[in-house]
Amino acid sequence: SRLELLDTLYTDEAELTALRNLKSLLHSLRSTLGEKSILTTDTGYCLRAIKSDAEEFLGTGDTSLWRGSYLEGRGTNVQDAVSESLYLALFEKAKELLETNPQETARVAKFLLLGDPYNAAYLTLNMQALRARDNYKTLKRIYRDARERFAEVGESLPENWLNFLEH
Repeated sequence: SRLELLDTLYTDEAELTALRNLKSLLHSLRSTLGEKSILTTDTGYCLRAIKSDAEEFLGTGDTSLWRGSYLEGRGTNVQDAVSESLYLALFEKAKELLETNPQETARVAKFLLLGDPYNAAYLTLNMQALRARDNYKTLKRIYRDARERFAEVGESLPENWLNFLEH
């Protein structure tokens, strides 16, 4: 109900401020999730069933659903286990696609690296996909950037990208 939401979310605020904040929150959620995601009822609000791209990816394995890093720019603290599960599933699917669709593998491996820039397995997969596409210019740039990134945290990668891929 509206009153329960106000009491739960805005306990220490004046009623008019709390109502304004609730309306702003609802507007933001509807803008993000879709206008029909939250229904207004006689006594308050009701959530409709919402399916996420992540949920659909896990059900179908369709990597084209990935258009960026998981929760990129959302500034939210989602449990690490959820992110890890999604990235592991994406990694496994991308490995399957390496031989038949290296372009898609390179595309999703980029998202994997954005999510975990210090993961050597993600870096390897990205580089293997770029190599399969004969995209050596990008491969060398990505490896150079990775060497710098890893060095910042005290990890060293071989100087030559070929040596890295052989390990």
